[in-house]
Amino acid sequence: MSASAARTPGSVLEANRPRAPNTSIGAAHPVPAGGGTMDKDMSKKVENDAAAFIRTVARERGRNQDWAEKAVRSSVSATEQEALKLGIIDLIVPSVAVLLEKVDGRQVKTSRGAVTLYTKGATVQPSRVLRPS
Repeated sequence: MSASAARTPGSVLEANRPRAPNTSIGAAHPVPAGGGTMDKDMSKKVENDAAAFIRTVARERGRNQDWAEKAVRSSVSATEQEALKLGIIDLIVPSVAVLLEKVDGRQVKTSRGAVTLYTKGATVQPSRVLRPS
């Protein structure tokens, strides 16, 4: 149920930032894809860009900007309970069924404007992520 931060439009789950019990969020310091190292100047540029981006996302979503920046610059993490107290997430849910119950009627901001979620009685259809062979 945990969602990853990325530079892509958020899903309904990401927009509401739910977390399952016994999960964590954070430690978002950038690292090179595929391992390896970056030189000092490039590393600083990437860190600054990621920090600016996460502050923008946090501001747009009414989240804790200072904590978000610390997650990038200092790799801080928070448990689901800490995240709730810090204003990083909105709720903690034990299952998709409870999530759908809790978010019914909520309004979320999307790239196309505000959308009201109508999730009461929604059916969950599992999907399988296919990996390239």
